[in-house]
Amino acid sequence: MRWEYQESGNMVLMFTALAKAEGNADFASHYWPELQQCAEYLRNEGMDPANQLSTDDFSGHLAHNSNLSIKAILALAGFATLADKTNRKAEALEYRDVSRNMAERRVQLAGDGDHFRLAFDKPGTWSQKYNLVWDRIPDHSCLLRSFVRLEQEVSGAL
Repeated sequence: MRWEYQESGNMVLMFTALAKAEGNADFASHYWPELQQCAEYLRNEGMDPANQLSTDDFSGHLAHNSNLSIKAILALAGFATLADKTNRKAEALEYRDVSRNMAERRVQLAGDGDHFRLAFDKPGTWSQKYNLVWDRIPDHSCLLRSFVRLEQEVSGAL
C-alpha cells in the first residue's frame, strides 16, 4: 500500500496533537503498527517528496515540494514524541535524530537567499509554509530557529 505524504503526515500529527491534549499517548498505542508504517514511509520518502498533489494544489502536481518536506519532518518529530510517551525510548531517540537531520538538510535544499523555495528545484519561488504550525502545537520544535525566523520575516506569519 502506498501512503501519500499528506495522509501519512496528517495521521501522525493528529495523533501527536491528541496525545498533547490528553496528556498521554494511550490512543496511539492501539494503532502503533499503522503509525510506524506512516513514520517509515516519511523517513524513507519525505525528505524530498516525489511528484504529487498537496495543499499547494494551485501548482498542480509538484515534485520536491518544500512544504511537504516540512510536514514529513514534523510528523517524524511527532512520532518521536509518541514513541517517548509510550515508553519506546530507543525509537523516540532514533526518530528525533532523523527529524533533526532532515530539518538541517531541508534548510540546505530549500534556501534561496532571503527566503525558502516552494520546491527544492525551483529557484525564485516562495510559498506560505503553513505546515510550520505543527512545529509549535506538539511542542517538539525540531526545525532550526534560524529557518523559522527567516520564514517569519518573509511572510510576517507565526
